Amino acid sequence: MNVDAFILARLDSSRLPRKHLLHIENKPIIQHLVERISKCKTIRKIIVCTTENITDDSLINFLEKEKILWFRGSEHDVIKRLLDAATAYKTDIIVDIEGDKLYTEPEFVDKSVDEIIYYNCDFVMGSSSSNSVDHSDHSIPAVFPAVIKKSALEKVYSMKNEKNTETGYRQYFTSNPIFQCRYITLPHLKIPKNLRLTIDYEQDIKLAQIIFKNLGNSFTFKDILKFVQNNPDILKITDVLKKEWTKNYNQKFLNHDKH
Repeated sequence: MNVDAFILARLDSSRLPRKHLLHIENKPIIQHLVERISKCKTIRKIIVCTTENITDDSLINFLEKEKILWFRGSEHDVIKRLLDAATAYKTDIIVDIEGDKLYTEPEFVDKSVDEIIYYNCDFVMGSSSSNSVDHSDHSIPAVFPAVIKKSALEKVYSMKNEKNTETGYRQYFTSNPIFQCRYITLPHLKIPKNLRLTIDYEQDIKLAQIIFKNLGNSFTFKDILKFVQNNPDILKITDVLKKEWTKNYNQKFLNHDKH
């Protein structure tokens, strides 16, 4: 059974253009993420999954220079892009990692892969609840991938009507009872409600610079929690973003079928 990681990345983000090539501690974000995922024990290949848009040519140039595998597909239909990439690489289980989830933890990737194989389910994701997932949560889901059976993704593709699945595409699984979903929780950890671990705005970059400068590249989620516990003021950097992100997300999700 082939298990491959697909990192979704494109450079024309409206909120933070070219963010995947922005540097943190003298290294592009996308390179940090690939290096973190390379520590996983369950992953056969790591592929950066980008678009056919000319704006992503410079990303491809960087990936080729660093000998990182890549795939180019649909710009707005993320489900099709993932499915086409999985077909091209003969993948059975897709480890779906959004390119702005810089803090994805290798141990949680392996745990998620083990979960989907052991329980023979369709979809696995980290969550604060064992019954559902809060898509506006930027803590637990930000350090876990979504792990998807290719056969389940094929089923979603055949069912969907929308041409634009760029926003909220994981909800095709989490909101449909025909799919067997499992959610991995971390109840033993005390997680600040205002912890935001993603890269969408300049403030996210500023927080990442502090974390990487102090913890390096091989830190764990527990390391982050301990660091912010000892330095609680750093979370104020991203406090203003939650309301703005939620507003933008809801607007995109409501309108994504118009494109």
